[in-house]
Amino acid sequence: MYSMKLAEPKTRASVRAIPVPESVTKADANLEVGRLHFHWLRHSFASSLISAGCSVKAVADAMGHENPAVTLKVYASLWPGDEDRVRSAIAAAWETADQLRTSEAVSTL
Repeated sequence: MYSMKLAEPKTRASVRAIPVPESVTKADANLEVGRLHFHWLRHSFASSLISAGCSVKAVADAMGHENPAVTLKVYASLWPGDEDRVRSAIAAAWETADQLRTSEAVSTL
């Protein structure tokens, strides 16, 4: 098994519990010694949280960042853009309005 040299945590926020499923904590991951860097795991972890829709604050807390601004500085490009949110919001509003209009038309028959 590969052992890493760990350093003292940089900040108090660096010491935290991270909720992960048991499948993630298995020691036999068939990783080639020297081919994986711990920092890559951090980026993969953050990217996975963002992809799953976690908030900036949730990702910052999980990563142990001092504040969400640090998280945004590194990972802002991974969150959906405002254009995507605007399109989704308008589509949802129009769909709701159409459903209301349709249900009102049916109830007047």
